[in-house]
Amino acid sequence: MTDVKALLKEAREAIKNKDYETSLKLSKLILRADKTNYMALVFLGLSLQEIGPAEQAPKAFQKAIESNSTNPLAWTGLINYYEKIDTIDSKKELIKLYSTAIDLETSEKKIIEYCEKLAKLYDYGDITDISKKIFCCCKNEKIGESNCAIFGILVNLFEKNADLPPVLQNMYEECLLHLIENKESSNANYYSAYLNLLYKQKKYEDLLCHAEKMHKLFETDTISLVWIFTSLRPGLLHAWVLLARVYVKLNLFEEATQSYLTADKLLQSINYSNKVLKELLDVLSIEILSKSSKEEDWDKALELYNVKNSELKKKCLAFVIRVNINLEKHVEAKLLILDLKSSDEPWHQPPFPKNRLTASGEIRSSWLRSKDHIDLTFFKID
Repeated sequence: MTDVKALLKEAREAIKNKDYETSLKLSKLILRADKTNYMALVFLGLSLQEIGPAEQAPKAFQKAIESNSTNPLAWTGLINYYEKIDTIDSKKELIKLYSTAIDLETSEKKIIEYCEKLAKLYDYGDITDISKKIFCCCKNEKIGESNCAIFGILVNLFEKNADLPPVLQNMYEECLLHLIENKESSNANYYSAYLNLLYKQKKYEDLLCHAEKMHKLFETDTISLVWIFTSLRPGLLHAWVLLARVYVKLNLFEEATQSYLTADKLLQSINYSNKVLKELLDVLSIEILSKSSKEEDWDKALELYNVKNSELKKKCLAFVIRVNINLEKHVEAKLLILDLKSSDEPWHQPPFPKNRLTASGEIRSSWLRSKDHIDLTFFKID
């Protein structure tokens, strides 16, 4: 009489030692005595997969599943088999296998792993079915507090697909909301994606609320400011002017330029009827150009300055000094510094880039003497 228990122990040891010839012989010997022995069928499948004929391995795993469909071992064997085959059919088969294994697995780590692999196969199946399957894991007691990992998997999946059906858009919103409300998973990227989604859905009140929350959490990230201004009303002129000024202070030239152009376009649509904003934008345009790194922008700033009235020129003095120094027009810069010394215009930022060496230290020292409160260390010549 065959001692099945002893043979299974030997077969398991052979598998452990990668002695697949022995495990194959032992598995077949056990199956002669017990055709539906689950572990013998699993060992047979593993052995065939390693030493062949490999195409017979799935049959062994399938018979094991027929013997016990709730044990994940045979399902894992099938998954390992099809993962080694790079065909469309194998990927479609893996979608079914991952979906089943997710339900059977008790290991939190394995469930998350299968969810990640399942999400990557969305091109080979129904993205809605795949997403729903993964989403169900968020409420799985076996996942516990690791459900943020599942939400993250879904967010990554949805971000790869521009045209999501309504059911997945709602799921996307729920996933993002959960991630930003969890202290451990919350980050600026998730917040930004959530605000963008709210904007597309025209949920402006929610957008403003969460943009303010984002700004408190990530004060150095300017995207929250963009959404705060945008949420007030898409065509609000004052918001775009304010946003342009914020970008200028943050030295974000490209963003400041785009915000300025939007504000100018809106102001033009009302025939520049708001004179205060018109003057503000005129000054702002020169300030933005003065902070550019391109010589053509500096030349443009001078052109605009030269056609302004005397009052506006006073407001632009500091920016034009910067431009002249950048263009190495030292005589003009020195004369403007003298004008600035006699003006009442406040200035709290140096007009030229750090470490830019002028023709002499005289212009630099003239500037410093004109505004004693400026940080002298900023102008240290290396």
